[in-house]
Formats: sequence, C-alpha cells, structure tokens
Amino acid sequence: MVTAMPAVARQREPSFLGRTAIVSTGYTALTKDSGTTVLALATEACRSALEQAGVESGEIDGIVSYSLFGDSVACQAVATALAVP
Repeated sequence: MVTAMPAVARQREPSFLGRTAIVSTGYTALTKDSGTTVLALATEACRSALEQAGVESGEIDGIVSYSLFGDSVACQAVATALAVP
C-alpha cells in the first residue's frame, strides 16, 4: 500500500512584506545612573535615527520596541514625544 504525503501548505506572507522598512538606527551613550529617564533616552535615540535617515516624524507609520528586563517605555509614549501622527 502506498500512502500519499499531504502537500505542504503554502505559508502565508505577512501583510507588511515589501511595505516595511527599517531606515536607520539610533542609540544613546551607555551609562549607569545617568539621571535621564528611559523615555528621554528612547526619544533621543529615535530622533538621532530620524536625522540620520533624513526622515520627518510625520512620515513614521509605526514604532516597535524591544524590552529585555522591563527597561523600555511604551511605544505610544515615544510616538507622543516624537509628535508622530
């Protein structure tokens, strides 16, 4: 008896494929107890990235964040600080 293997299901492509770009990165000085808020640091890094890329905050469609030890701020707070529409 020969059993046919099922066809591999075609994987769906993400809806943002081909429409999303990371255009730059920014960072701040790595210090301990700088006295600066995490939001201020995140905003500084993002403004640096925007400047390097030649992008205005009004051109941003979305912001994502990565947090390892709960050391990040909400994307909404960064978007507000950058005046992202």
